[in-house]
Amino acid sequence: MTFANLGYSQEQMLPVGSNADEIAKRIQQRDSSKIGTRLPTFVAGELDDSIFYSADTTRITFYYFWYDCGEACFGQIDALNELQKKYSGNVDFISVTNLNKTRLLEVIEKKSFNFKHCMITQEEINNLGFANGYPLTLITVDGVIKLCKSGGPITHEAIEKWKDEYMKVLNTYL
Repeated sequence: MTFANLGYSQEQMLPVGSNADEIAKRIQQRDSSKIGTRLPTFVAGELDDSIFYSADTTRITFYYFWYDCGEACFGQIDALNELQKKYSGNVDFISVTNLNKTRLLEVIEKKSFNFKHCMITQEEINNLGFANGYPLTLITVDGVIKLCKSGGPITHEAIEKWKDEYMKVLNTYL
């Protein structure tokens, strides 16, 4: 079953109906309100059992908050892997999830995802203020949010559009 079969638009995964445009507008306003704010510092576990400190990232960091929700979270992983390969060495690429280590390993074994993987609880994600809408993509420069985008595209055209938007922001600060 696809999200379209469940009544969601392909571009934004929003319920189809009279209030879809209003929901999209509210999501966009919420996301844009984060731009220019500082990402709260957080600590997470890594797959190798080391500790990740968000304050220790490079100047430009690409965060992808997700869980195993299906097409919305997995739809753009190939495009994200392309970005990681292109900008490796200049940008830190961090995946943040509430999955436990066992489940995370199962997921990335099935779907290659070339980011550094960090695990925190849903409560910790809520405390960061980013619990509304997955996946959530953030690009930070010196800890300040320059891009905040909720949801995940699933069509090839939409994925390419989002990837171009990510590249534009990354190129601006490189």
